[in-house]
Amino acid sequence: MKDKLLLFQYAALLVFAVMILTPLAVVFFGAFKTPGELFNNPYSIPKMPVFENFYTAFVQGNMLVYFKNTIVISVLSLAAVLLLSTITSYAITRNGFKSGDRIYHYFIFGIIVPAQAVMIPSYMMIAKLGLVNTIWSVILIYIASTMGFSVFILSGFFRTIPRELDEAAVIDGCNEFQAFWKVVLPLCLPAVSTVLILNLLFIWNDFYNPLLYIRSEEIKTISLGLSKYMGRYLTNYPIMFAAVVMASVPVIAVFVMLQKQFVSGITAGSVKG
Repeated sequence: MKDKLLLFQYAALLVFAVMILTPLAVVFFGAFKTPGELFNNPYSIPKMPVFENFYTAFVQGNMLVYFKNTIVISVLSLAAVLLLSTITSYAITRNGFKSGDRIYHYFIFGIIVPAQAVMIPSYMMIAKLGLVNTIWSVILIYIASTMGFSVFILSGFFRTIPRELDEAAVIDGCNEFQAFWKVVLPLCLPAVSTVLILNLLFIWNDFYNPLLYIRSEEIKTISLGLSKYMGRYLTNYPIMFAAVVMASVPVIAVFVMLQKQFVSGITAGSVKG
C-alpha cells in the first residue's frame, strides 16, 4: 500500500512537472526557430538555431530602454521596501511598542484586499500628486502593495530571534538602531532574501500597474514593452519568444545568486510557522 502511494505521488509530480516545463520549452526552443519551423512542430528542438531572432528583438524592440527602466524601478522599489519593512518588523516585534500588534494587523489586512478594489482610489491619488506617466507612480504603488507581505514574512523571523541578543548588544555599547543593524538584521538574511526574490518576481513581471500609469514609450517597463510584439493580424512568435527569453535572464540570475538564502528562508519559515 505504501509503495502504491509513493508511486502515485511520483506520477502526480511527473505530470505536474510536464505541465510546467512544456510551455517553457516551447518558448525557449521557439526563440531559435523560424516562424515556419515553429508552426510545423512547436515541441521539437531547432534544426538550425536562428540567433538573429535575438538581435531583431533587442534592436527593433527597443529592449535596452525597457531593461533600463525596469531595473531602475525594481532597484528603487526593492530598496525602499526592504528598508521600511525590516525597520517596521523589528519595531513591532520588540517589547515596549504598545501599538505593535495593531500595526501588524493593519499590514496583514492590506494583503487580503484585492488590488482591483483600490485601483480607482490609487489612480486618483497618483493623479493628484501629478505623477501619472512617471516612473515614480509605479514605484510608490509597488512600495505600498508589497509592504504587507514583506512585514508578514519578516515579522515571523524577527519573533524567533531572542531579545537577549538585543540586550547584550546594548550592554556592549550599541544603541537601539545599531543593535538592529549589526546584530539582528544579519541573522535574518534568509528572510530578507526571500522577500527580495518574491517581490522582484512581482515587480519584474507586473503588467497591470505599468499599463495603468505609464503612457510614454521611453519609460515603459519590459513586461509592457513585450506587448508590442503582438500584432493585430500577425505576430512573429520566434522574435517575441526571443524577447521573453532575454527578459527572463536577469530574474533567473538573481534567483541563482540568492538560491541558497532563499531555500533557507522558505525552509525555516515552514518549520517556525
